[in-house]
Amino acid sequence: MSGLLSIRAGELDVAYRLDGPPDAPLVLLAHGLLTSHAIWGAFAAALRGRWRLLRYDLRGHGATTATPAPYAIATLAHDAVRLLDALGIERAHFIGTSLGGMLGQHLGAHHGDRVATLTLANTTAVQGMPSAWQQRIDTARQHGIAPLVEPTLARWFTAPFLASGNAQVAHLRAVAAATTVDGFVGCASAVRGLTQAELLPRIARPTLVIVGDADAATPPAEGAAIQAAIAGARLVHLRAAHQAVAEVPEAFAAAWEAFVSHVTNAEPS
Repeated sequence: MSGLLSIRAGELDVAYRLDGPPDAPLVLLAHGLLTSHAIWGAFAAALRGRWRLLRYDLRGHGATTATPAPYAIATLAHDAVRLLDALGIERAHFIGTSLGGMLGQHLGAHHGDRVATLTLANTTAVQGMPSAWQQRIDTARQHGIAPLVEPTLARWFTAPFLASGNAQVAHLRAVAAATTVDGFVGCASAVRGLTQAELLPRIARPTLVIVGDADAATPPAEGAAIQAAIAGARLVHLRAAHQAVAEVPEAFAAAWEAFVSHVTNAEPS
């Protein structure tokens, strides 16, 4: 199965892709604000043939229903559970980047039975700059998404990558520009009020935390704090900014597969 599909999950029509061998282990991939399932393209290519990859568009992003703002992290986590339910999937490896990592923390703490392993990339558990997010929300409401696109790309990627002419930059620019105002404001409201450090010690699934050494949006120290709060969690540094999965997809994939291999080998037979 390939190409973009849609399924009713709760109150949403959720857009998703499901690729890879039907009998391979399943991986659920959750993206961040102002992007879509498209952020995972090069990462998915690096894993092709070995994993069953479920990529989906978050509420209000890509081709998934945009409901009126605001949203909550718990709502976005429940959306992921409802998608698994709708597709008849009991359990999956989970990888979330940025906002996807925030909802992944909630998923791991409250729905750990649905998670085989948990990967939290380029993310944080506590919002340190709520006023900056309120400014972005106000801009979107007053002027639309367009003024947010270039500043967002500058936070997502290192300057050399932005200047490299990588085709993914142009594609992700278009994806960001097409995001609905309700979708952005809804998810940005969840990020603005983020405070879930108390959830982290409840996570009992094998966890990998990935940070970008040049990530100014969610600096490495914030990922290290997540790793320190989750028993047995592993931490990996990548040479990238905030969208490491798009900037260094092969390194991201290699780090993730090494983590899963370690977990699998450590499990009692």
